[in-house]
Amino acid sequence: MKAPTPWRIRIARVLLFLRIKSSSILKISIVIFLCVTLLNQRKSGEEGYRRLDQISRNNVATRENIAQEGGVSDLRMLGYDSKPQSIGYYFSRDNRARGAQRLPRLQRRQTQKTVTIPEGETKAQLKLLNSRDYYNHAEDPFPPDNCVAQNDWQLKSYPSCSDLHEIGLHDLVRQMKDHNNGNLVGGGNYRDTWLVKDMTGKKLALKTLVYDGDFSKRNEDRHRRDALVSEQMTSSPSVVDIFGYCSNSALYEYGDNYDLEYAIVAQSSDYPDYYSEEEQLIIAVHVAAAIADLHSIDDPNRASVAHADIQPSQFILIDDVYKLTDFNRCRFIGWNEVDSKPCGFFVGNNPGHYRAPEEYKYEEETEKIDVFSMGNIFYNIMTKKAPFEELNWSKVPELVINGEHPSMEKSITNSTNAALKAILNATMMAWTYDPQERPSARYIANYLLDELNMISEALLQKSGLSLF
Repeated sequence: MKAPTPWRIRIARVLLFLRIKSSSILKISIVIFLCVTLLNQRKSGEEGYRRLDQISRNNVATRENIAQEGGVSDLRMLGYDSKPQSIGYYFSRDNRARGAQRLPRLQRRQTQKTVTIPEGETKAQLKLLNSRDYYNHAEDPFPPDNCVAQNDWQLKSYPSCSDLHEIGLHDLVRQMKDHNNGNLVGGGNYRDTWLVKDMTGKKLALKTLVYDGDFSKRNEDRHRRDALVSEQMTSSPSVVDIFGYCSNSALYEYGDNYDLEYAIVAQSSDYPDYYSEEEQLIIAVHVAAAIADLHSIDDPNRASVAHADIQPSQFILIDDVYKLTDFNRCRFIGWNEVDSKPCGFFVGNNPGHYRAPEEYKYEEETEKIDVFSMGNIFYNIMTKKAPFEELNWSKVPELVINGEHPSMEKSITNSTNAALKAILNATMMAWTYDPQERPSARYIANYLLDELNMISEALLQKSGLSLF
């Protein structure tokens, strides 16, 4: 009886018949293995997306919703879609933006990507160097012509990226088990604000470039200025502390009690008694002291920084003090060595209800724009209304340019209450039309502190500040 042929010999005969080498078998096996692996990954990824789609959305996430929930930890609650991967931003020959290009999933895993740009696209990009689009995304020039920086720090940057990398950011866009870590609690035109915790459990405010914002030199320089001013203001009890900065993101002191705008608008409707006149005066002292500290960052008699966006939402209640924050729109003030005086600056877009006449006229500006805006905050504190809030902001500039002020009730203008009279007097000082005649923030802060001290030394102690 003939012995059976071993299976190895049978396979070798088949391969010989098919003229297939053993090395090719290994290659074919590897290809089959990779295909099966990628297919399984794709299926698991699609299942993950389906699970995300099951998360309920809330497209009307209001300030009240956020306050009640302690923040928003899932961006889909705000109506955001998943952010696409992008590989650049370029324009077509007919000057239409191609935008951020989304890549196929497999191509995203490649370490190198090839982008084919049609003929003529490169020339179109070069033309952007002289275009309005390029100018709008470029950093603001500093120092201006014929001026120099007042201080070296105005030209520098001190990033501390390691401090930010210690914060776990991988779950910021997902619903997390710990709802007190990673919540989206606020934001502005340029940045989103997240509640995060460091390794010790301490609450911090992480600010990142807004979710749908593009990187630009202008935005990067905004955040550089914000970090520099925050760092220089560390000694002031009236300014929010900074703990780390890297490119378009930074870590700040966190406040559980939200901002002054929320306190005025929301709490005034919830609590009929609102703040007493004395408490209003303490808040006015906080506001004036913060702006005064900013304007005397290097020299008590000469400003080197203007905030350029003073409004109630920029003051956060931390440890019973309303502290100033958000310096990303600030302007550094240079020095004219020929004329031996500070250099003014220009801002290309000044919307809103809280601005000074020279801002609406787009004239040369100084730190005195912050003083005029401070008067509008005082008005807001006394009346519980924004200046000219019944009007669309586009109609406000003409009124302010013509020297008109928002109306106040007689109960305020004719009041005999010492605290309310002090705030009213400070408001009229701040509303001085001519910026050269307008008193400094320090002058108004000292006036309010004097008035507070005369009313009660206990109130002065309660303010957490002292006479300068």
